[in-house]
Amino acid sequence: MKLRDETILKIKEILEKEGISEEQKLKELANYYENPPKIIFLDFDGVINCEIDYPTDPDKEPPEDISRRCIKLLNSLIEETEAKVVISSVWRNNRSVKDLQQLLEIYGFKGEVIGKTPHIKGGVRGNEIVHWIKDNFEYTERERLRYVILDDDSDMLFQQKDNFISIDAYCGITPKVVNKAAFILNRIVL
Repeated sequence: MKLRDETILKIKEILEKEGISEEQKLKELANYYENPPKIIFLDFDGVINCEIDYPTDPDKEPPEDISRRCIKLLNSLIEETEAKVVISSVWRNNRSVKDLQQLLEIYGFKGEVIGKTPHIKGGVRGNEIVHWIKDNFEYTERERLRYVILDDDSDMLFQQKDNFISIDAYCGITPKVVNKAAFILNRIVL
């Protein structure tokens, strides 16, 4: 079920509630709209898989594919914002959403992967993100959507500049990135 279908069902559920006043229904609808959907568009390489977590000593254990340190920081962002994750990384290719969820959980991920952006041959990642949003949200819902893009590449669209956080591929997600992303996701837009 797409997110827009879930939104329609939620609104219908609120409006059809028996035994509560119209005023209470309006309060529930207002609460629903005051708590917009929040999405983290997540790249892997350079974001949760970074150079600093790779040992330089050849005698050391080989690194894991994904940094547990970065996953802990990602978990703290999700806990603070209640955001869901959409994978925009090339790691999404040839993997289902369920496979991506399970892969991240191996490294301690506690969030929910709800989708992956489409692959557009020759396209830029910013366009893939726009396509995912259009496929999953009606126009009126897009106004409510709060999202952040965590990526070490800069192939985003100009209109995404306020939602894009450029990640240093050497260190990946940092506490500063978490704070900035939380600010973007939790801001109130009037």
